[in-house]
Amino acid sequence: MSDIDTTPAPERSHAEEETPQKMHNFSAYIHVGPGAEECEHREDGRCADRDHFHGWVRLPNQFERKSISDKAIAAEARKLRAFRDPESSDSVVLDNEIDAIVARDDREALIDEVVGADFLQDHIRAVKEIGEEDEQEDGEWATIEEDRERLNALRGKSPEDRNEEEFEELGSRIARHAELVNARREEIQAPRRQALADTSIADLGTMVRQLRVEQMGNGIRREEALKWEMYVCTMKPKSPDKPGFPNERAFSSIDTFVAAPSEVLEPIANTVTRLNQEAGSHLKG
Repeated sequence: MSDIDTTPAPERSHAEEETPQKMHNFSAYIHVGPGAEECEHREDGRCADRDHFHGWVRLPNQFERKSISDKAIAAEARKLRAFRDPESSDSVVLDNEIDAIVARDDREALIDEVVGADFLQDHIRAVKEIGEEDEQEDGEWATIEEDRERLNALRGKSPEDRNEEEFEELGSRIARHAELVNARREEIQAPRRQALADTSIADLGTMVRQLRVEQMGNGIRREEALKWEMYVCTMKPKSPDKPGFPNERAFSSIDTFVAAPSEVLEPIANTVTRLNQEAGSHLKG
């Protein structure tokens, strides 16, 4: 009788034959703990060092993304519902903060907060306008981004190892550009400030309360989405003798994940954020 094994090999899908890098273009391993980066078992799932954390982080698929979005929206809805209840601790704390500002008649603080809600958009517009004007004139600020990078590089050197004249010149140059941008941003904001000048202190307080509620609701939604994406998409490294890409979650439950030390959660959060940025840049072409 022949010793040759004629049992057909089990069929494997194309996905099982792929490496994690091929299956997920946007993924990365993370290794936390003393010596974790050099651990010989950092990517094969066989590490027994209790001080090491090894994980493979990827982006969620379309079904996971929908579930994550639903959880984030629900968390935001719960927070907004709490603010609609005047007896909730969230409402009481927020109302006390607003009432204190109104009681001392600090109109400028309230106006600053209302106008400042669009700070980022105003700042980006100011930078763009300064750049557009510069293109029509002498092009003084054409290299401002490169100048910032160069200044940061020089900051990382000791005074003995850097060109102090260049360092001071770049610092002054970037400060001048910042002054121009800040002045233009204030010009952009001025009409809104003027429109609020005659608004009653009570109405300003109401406007600020609404802004804070919206901002906190948005913040809760983003935090909840990030939390669930980190949990869902952090996998245990898989042994080479087990075909396919990692598919077992690194954390047994969301509660276990939330209770993990910050030394583990922070690199996961950074990796998820970076992968999303890379994927966004890729899609933009």
